[in-house]
Amino acid sequence: MRYFQRQPLETAIQNQLSAKTTTNFNSLTNSQRLEIVAKLMEAQKQLCAYCECPISLIAHHIEHFEEQHDAPNRVFDYTNLLLSCEGNKDPASRPESTADAHYRRSNISCGHQKAKSHHENIEIDYTLLLNPTNNVSALFSYADGIVESSKICSPNEVIQVEYTIKRLNLDAHRIENDRINEIILIQNQLEDLTGDEQKTYIRSLLDETKEAVNPFFSTVKDNFGFMLL
Repeated sequence: MRYFQRQPLETAIQNQLSAKTTTNFNSLTNSQRLEIVAKLMEAQKQLCAYCECPISLIAHHIEHFEEQHDAPNRVFDYTNLLLSCEGNKDPASRPESTADAHYRRSNISCGHQKAKSHHENIEIDYTLLLNPTNNVSALFSYADGIVESSKICSPNEVIQVEYTIKRLNLDAHRIENDRINEIILIQNQLEDLTGDEQKTYIRSLLDETKEAVNPFFSTVKDNFGFMLL
């Protein structure tokens, strides 16, 4: 869960959001929606706020950290908004077998997984759910692509990390495989490089000044960052 800070909205757009009296998020104008997405995409470096998979302008949704039904007063609160991936929510374009449908549903993650709580009458504990904008990245470990609490966590922080992983399904088989595949891809690239070239390569992967940072950034950092020490 990579830490990021939101980029401020244009003043006119922010004033429009603050003046809204409805709780219907679909009442956003096209210009308001485009501004929110553009600023969050820039801040998040084109990664999902939760699982860090790559997102694009056509493969994301605006996510309310505090769900709209839980905090209707924050529906248009920009500080409550993130960009999330689609989290394996939508079925394949072709008909699914029962087994395929079960696998897909078990791998729904991130914002859509969190929203399922409302439909299943499971309350979200926001005192436990960790927000990436609160700089909690060091509390997570991604060694070998497996997400868990890091060694620096206090007992209470372990509870928060475990709750967040479960609530967002960040240990879904699909996401875990994506992390492992990213590690394998990088390992294969490193094999043909000299020591100095390896450092240059890893440094480029961990360069947060780029417009779009490497997918599964925290996984890359935890598994290869030691090479830059």
